[in-house]
Amino acid sequence: MGGRLISPSTAAIYDVVFCVALMRSDSLMKWHLRFAHLHFQALRDLVRSGILSHVDADTNESCVVCSMMKSRWMSYKSTGTTRVARKGEKLMADVCYVGIKSAGGARLFLLVQDEATRYKWGTPLLHKGEAFGEVRCIIDHLIAEGYHVKQFASDQGAEFRNSRAREYLTSKGITQLFTNTYPPEENCLVEKSNGTILAKAFGYAVAVENVCPSRALVGITPFHAFHAQQPQVQMLHVWGCVAYIVPKVLRTNKLAAIRQPHLFMGIAKQQPGFRLLDLITGHVHEKRDVLFDESLTVKHDYVDQLLRKTAKSTLTPARSRSGSEGEVRPVKRVRFCLPEPEPEPDLTQTSAVGERHP
Repeated sequence: MGGRLISPSTAAIYDVVFCVALMRSDSLMKWHLRFAHLHFQALRDLVRSGILSHVDADTNESCVVCSMMKSRWMSYKSTGTTRVARKGEKLMADVCYVGIKSAGGARLFLLVQDEATRYKWGTPLLHKGEAFGEVRCIIDHLIAEGYHVKQFASDQGAEFRNSRAREYLTSKGITQLFTNTYPPEENCLVEKSNGTILAKAFGYAVAVENVCPSRALVGITPFHAFHAQQPQVQMLHVWGCVAYIVPKVLRTNKLAAIRQPHLFMGIAKQQPGFRLLDLITGHVHEKRDVLFDESLTVKHDYVDQLLRKTAKSTLTPARSRSGSEGEVRPVKRVRFCLPEPEPEPDLTQTSAVGERHP
């Protein structure tokens, strides 16, 4: 989580080291973080359109993370392109290598985008062979919803250029389009999106991009263009902030804390609620009754230690001996021994000049 003002002091609760970021509740910076570092002009457009309310859009804000990570070379020219106008008519897909292994073992992600509305679908992948299976599920869902998919565009990767993909697309009456050897301009919409997807917050980043305004849509968001209704941005929170939930296990000690700290990871997939990482056990929960503190986050080295200590099969189903999927290996409770703080100086000892402190 980024922030303009970080306090030098930290607090240790449940052996978890927290960092504090101070921001006003109505500041544009807080919504900048909630929208996964969306640029400030787009946030001002959301304020003018009424999607965001009670936000001071006249302030000049700057984000250190964006200054370091979003620099781009200037373009020498812009070329005119022809885009389809009907939603669901043309889909574009690309597979990107993240380079950082997730807790579930995924190093790749698939990004599919509707060209007309810029609406996106995304999923992490263990290997490229899973890519077209996910694309097939998306196309089947769109056809069941009544959309007429006519074209599917991708690069010339083997995950899309194979007999299985060709037979399926032909059976559905879908034309398969390929780019040249590697010009990202021909598949530019989905290629550009790859640079904005966060490795550890992939699903949340895709959901946030769908509710961000697009210059091509003239004042509306991809979510509005695809679903014909305004998005509900109240579900957005600063990714990586601390959240508290009430555990299922009853307290054995009346003086114990009622809520336990978690890390906000995004929106729940299977039910209305939020996806949270338990900062004590490393388990991932989907809960609805959540109390957020967007001024707090956790030191990254503690989270790295938590993910390393937690079993790799926490987020992905493991294969049983018979070869069937669905069995999840148990994860042991993890305890951490963080470095102990340096001992405070003994004020009762004499000083260098021989005087004793009171």
